[in-house]
Amino acid sequence: MMTRARIRLPAPKANEPAYPHLSFGSRTDRAKFIDWYLRYCISTQIRQMRMQKGWAQQQVAKKSGLSIGTVGRLENLLNGGRLPTVRTLQVIARTFDVALVIRFAAWSEILIITASGVSLLPVPEPVAFNDDVALRLQAVPA
Repeated sequence: MMTRARIRLPAPKANEPAYPHLSFGSRTDRAKFIDWYLRYCISTQIRQMRMQKGWAQQQVAKKSGLSIGTVGRLENLLNGGRLPTVRTLQVIARTFDVALVIRFAAWSEILIITASGVSLLPVPEPVAFNDDVALRLQAVPA
């Protein structure tokens, strides 16, 4: 299952995080958007993987060696705080047995521009190696 985010979001309530206004006219605006997008994708994928396994945040902390507070912050990056280090993301990837891919991308790979506005490409739900159906269809050594 993929999660699709709409960029045209309603104004946040007083207790909700602010989303960047989506003017892509300046580098500053684009940088603000990418900061939000990274936070959204990381939080969403970690929460999806945890729920897919049926784990509580405490179980993720125990299996990963991270603190419960760190796991909670990773799932709530839209509320602020520092983005995780690559090392922390590697620990999470190992915990869930998924690949961590970090790369630079063209804007066209992130945004879908349609007549009805701008939306994000779906955030893929990571699947653990042993649960990846596509790998079962191919001869991949375990």
